[in-house]
Amino acid sequence: METRTLAKKSWTAYVRIALVALIALSIDSAIFHSSTLAGILIFIVISAFAVYCFMEIRSVELYCDDSGVWLVLAFFHGIKVRAG
Repeated sequence: METRTLAKKSWTAYVRIALVALIALSIDSAIFHSSTLAGILIFIVISAFAVYCFMEIRSVELYCDDSGVWLVLAFFHGIKVRAG
């Protein structure tokens, strides 16, 4: 049973996340000036969410085998969600 990768998400899928993260970080810089601790905590949350979104996009893969065409989401190593 041979599998062949058909597609992965393009670089354009990352643009929305990057723009939202940049806007949120610019708002966070204003918060940082009034409260350093709150600014640092918000920065950590924004960064963690952006990294999670980037990794989720990287995990999407479209491939085919003898049974048909499958969409695979494999964000966590070893746990794959298949739809086809």
